[in-house]
Amino acid sequence: MESSGGIRHNLAQMAILIDAATVVVTVRSLNARFPGGLDAFMEHAPNATYRSDGDIAGISFMLPADAWLFVRSLTQHGFVDPSTTPSADVAVVEQQAGLLAPCDWLNLDLTRLNLPDGRPFAAAIAWVGAKRPKTFAAFEGWTPGTMQPIGSDELQQNYELVKVDRPAEGNGAVATSSRNGPNDLHRPTGTGGPGT
Repeated sequence: MESSGGIRHNLAQMAILIDAATVVVTVRSLNARFPGGLDAFMEHAPNATYRSDGDIAGISFMLPADAWLFVRSLTQHGFVDPSTTPSADVAVVEQQAGLLAPCDWLNLDLTRLNLPDGRPFAAAIAWVGAKRPKTFAAFEGWTPGTMQPIGSDELQQNYELVKVDRPAEGNGAVATSSRNGPNDLHRPTGTGGPGT
């Protein structure tokens, strides 16, 4: 079943998939603050992981540091960075660690579903409201699976550094590496977080 910017897995109320490090923004605030509203936010997403359940929208990043850089880009439109001040509209959630900054309006949980071959699979989901949803929106092309992190030794031995991005403000950097050319890009695992 299709939804705006992704797929809905038929499990009756909606949530969004939390994959890797996900920036979650309320649709209400996007329509009020982001130039062009939700449609423009979807169109200008920095990658192909946008999804929305109608109440919240999410965009995922491989590293928390990338998610925090994206949050900082939203502050130019009047959004509050939750790493500095509690935000009623923006949250950063890591698939395994949960919320990366305090947030009292977003619910998180794991939902179980069955893969086509019958094996059970758990997916992290987020939603607003008191009632736990039974359906979630995922980005186009998402399929349940296991992420395979790349260790430092493997990265150094088998990958070539392609570029290093440094934020205009703050510390840290994001390194992008390739094993099989520019269409096979990988980023090293890390903890990231505000200012890293």
